[in-house]
Amino acid sequence: MADFWNKLTIRQKLAITAWLFLAVPLVFYITIRFYPTFEAFYVSTLKWNLLGAKKAIGMKNYIKIFADEDFWLVLWNTIKYALVGVPVSMLIAFIIAYWLNEIDFGHDFIRAMYFIPFLTTAVAMAWVWRWFYQPLPIGYFNIMLSWVGIPQQPFLKSVTQGLYSIMAPAVWAGLGFQIVIFIAGIRAVPRSYFEAAEIDGAGRWQILREITLPALKPTIIFLT
Repeated sequence: MADFWNKLTIRQKLAITAWLFLAVPLVFYITIRFYPTFEAFYVSTLKWNLLGAKKAIGMKNYIKIFADEDFWLVLWNTIKYALVGVPVSMLIAFIIAYWLNEIDFGHDFIRAMYFIPFLTTAVAMAWVWRWFYQPLPIGYFNIMLSWVGIPQQPFLKSVTQGLYSIMAPAVWAGLGFQIVIFIAGIRAVPRSYFEAAEIDGAGRWQILREITLPALKPTIIFLT
């Protein structure tokens, strides 16, 4: 073994050492990430109530679920949730982060206020928003609508409003994290780029389009 190790080049020794250090976390990651996935697929091919005997039924569970209209409705709602919720939250977070980065007074305090909802537990957040969505005279949103003469809305009980009523607190809760990441991304762009653009006569929106947004591509991909 010693002769084999001595025959290796420095690059090969470094590569082996690196893989040895990575072996434990890699095995751990594969175990907790992929094993449950394969186990879930295996269980999905069984007729089993988790207590009785297992009976292999192949793809019958998948055939049954694909024939269920509710499955396609749920799938479409999930896709719609992703197509609407993600861009909306990203856009709002970027706008807030962009302008928040422009101010100095109270910057840290405002950023902390935006980040607090991200630290809030899902249970507490759900209870607060559930209270907001209540009908009159309890629901805060319906109270505000009544001030301007708009009839009260069902929100969570509505077929058309239910998805967006669920989406709103999710977007609100994630804004703080996205804002902090966007601010970090904006501040990571070398200041010399902006100064050079200003010297060349570029306006705010041109700088945003030509410098800021392209530089934030890795940040946007990470948040997406």
